[in-house]
Amino acid sequence: LYYYGTDISTGKIVASLLAYPGGKHDTEYVMPDFVTSTDCIITNEYLETIVIGENCENIYEPAKCSFDTIKVSPKNKFFEESDGLLFSYGAEELIWVSKSKSGKLVVPDGVKSMQLRVAEGNELKTEVVLPESMEIISEGAFSGCRALESVVMPEGLKEIGKYAFYDCSQL
Repeated sequence: LYYYGTDISTGKIVASLLAYPGGKHDTEYVMPDFVTSTDCIITNEYLETIVIGENCENIYEPAKCSFDTIKVSPKNKFFEESDGLLFSYGAEELIWVSKSKSGKLVVPDGVKSMQLRVAEGNELKTEVVLPESMEIISEGAFSGCRALESVVMPEGLKEIGKYAFYDCSQL
């Protein structure tokens, strides 16, 4: 289900994914290039992979979505992905962490911030290593990561959001 409209501030035509069909049995969803954002949490028991289209600028709460893999169209100028991680284009913000990769999460150097609840509920991560470039750990970033045993934080960290490590019972 899609919504089409005009952004009144830019005059640009926008199209948002409002709902992903719950009854579909596809394992991969390739987002059409006309979609500029998702305004829903994409959940479906069969869906494993989402491919972000060329014009998508925003994914609504990807940490709460049910897919395990994100791929990005090579023409997309808003996102990039690498090794189970989704970043803003230019890789300054970490947006999503795959729930299917276990063990150690090493956030690459150059990343400065994280999206809200970036790895919330990810019960497979046991260790997180943040780069010296990291300035902000977002609200709820690792909440509910019950297997998390250690976090290496940079000296220059400026802010740790509320509930960033809530319910991390092994820390």
